[in-house]
Amino acid sequence: MLRPVPATVTRIDLTPADALLSKGSTVKMVATAVYNNNTTKVITTSATWTSSDTSILTVNDTSSTKGQSKGLAPGTATVSASFSGVT
Repeated sequence: MLRPVPATVTRIDLTPADALLSKGSTVKMVATAVYNNNTTKVITTSATWTSSDTSILTVNDTSSTKGQSKGLAPGTATVSASFSGVT
């Protein structure tokens, strides 16, 4: 008997991939899960969002504003989205 193998997330793509934000400006990030069967799914509201340096850049991880990043100070910070054990 053949049983379907559930698709697993292989990576998460963020759009925009790069953004330059001045102090006080914002950008809405979109997270897309890419599965091992080459399908994709937008997971912006399901992902857990983090910033590598919250003194430079914050990213919302609540309700309808998930993925919205805001520049706070000069510097470099990385936004990450996690879903199904993949970041």
